[in-house]
Amino acid sequence: MKKLFAIFLVVFALGACSSSDDGNNNSNSQITPPAWIQGTWKVDPQDSGAFKFTNNDFCQISSFQHYCWKSAIETANSTSPSEQYKLSVVQEISDSRYLIIMDSGVQNIRLEFQKISDNKILWVNSPYNVDELRELAIYTKQ
Repeated sequence: MKKLFAIFLVVFALGACSSSDDGNNNSNSQITPPAWIQGTWKVDPQDSGAFKFTNNDFCQISSFQHYCWKSAIETANSTSPSEQYKLSVVQEISDSRYLIIMDSGVQNIRLEFQKISDNKILWVNSPYNVDELRELAIYTKQ
């Protein structure tokens, strides 16, 4: 699991670009995950790696880091010397899909989750979401 979060951090560092026209979009600097995804999600209950969604934040948790995006966005936007570097949030929300894109104008961070059931989600753009490793991209609600 530590390797998963190491890869996750690399993906964030490199960024990912995308655009989409479907779903309910909202764009601002607020994070508003849908109710169905709110909670803590882990691949393995014994592992320290997790995603945590609240009504106004999205966090990544590992044994060496607890990183929440609400605070990062607020800090970046209050200290940014230029509009170019301020973070905006674009979300697409449906009954079974949550896409969040955090965009600074120079970098896009894209995370997409699909609801499998009330207690399982798939991290769609996980580096592990390939046939032979898909179980490492499926998270269970704790």
